[in-house]
Amino acid sequence: GSDGYWAYCAAEFGGGTWAVKRSDDVADVLMYHDYQFLLGFERKRSLSFGWAVELGYMFGREIKYDSDYGKMNPEDMFFLRFKASY
Repeated sequence: GSDGYWAYCAAEFGGGTWAVKRSDDVADVLMYHDYQFLLGFERKRSLSFGWAVELGYMFGREIKYDSDYGKMNPEDMFFLRFKASY
């Protein structure tokens, strides 16, 4: 079965697209994307509570409007994420 402790490494592409109204009342589309490398440790249990902790590095972050109204590139960052499941 899948019960037990698991260690893993992963790469993810994150982001999304949202319809927004800018502060000047113009409808626009906001887009965000990033890349992530993760190291994780997880406790899996069938039909019971499980958890995971991940240490990650996020880079290549970009926030922009579809209309080319503006663009921002936040700095790279490390993060710590906790997850719970049932």
